[in-house]
Amino acid sequence: MSKQIPNHLKHKPIYVLENYSPTDGHYKNDTDVVGLSLGKAQWCDSRFIPSVKVWRKKNNRWSRQSEETTLTRALDLATLIIKVLDSLENNKDIEPVRTIFGDSSILDAENNLLLKQELIKYLTADNKKNFNDIKAHIEILHDAISKYKGI
Repeated sequence: MSKQIPNHLKHKPIYVLENYSPTDGHYKNDTDVVGLSLGKAQWCDSRFIPSVKVWRKKNNRWSRQSEETTLTRALDLATLIIKVLDSLENNKDIEPVRTIFGDSSILDAENNLLLKQELIKYLTADNKKNFNDIKAHIEILHDAISKYKGI
């Protein structure tokens, strides 16, 4: 039974990961994220649409910076991260993201080169702490996917 994640707000949690601070990647124990949930989307009262939510708390109040998105978008974000990391680590072009509706190319956004260099430094072995943390998360995701019998 959930003790920290509220169930009286518009997003209705069904499953929760509470006490997330000690496991929040390299933000471990230095984060405003209280938990993650899988539940009913807040933006649709008329029918059930599942969503995931990152629950943030600041100054003992639930933060408006808490984010909610659909399950497919969360999975597409994970795919985007993995594709970009694979490209940077192996010095190759970024492969398109395959979706059930076709492939989507990953393009360079029109941001300055400095931001891209900072991302490369953050995501690659130049920054061992972040690199190892991200790789470990991907390995855990890979393990979960390989054990999922629905595929």
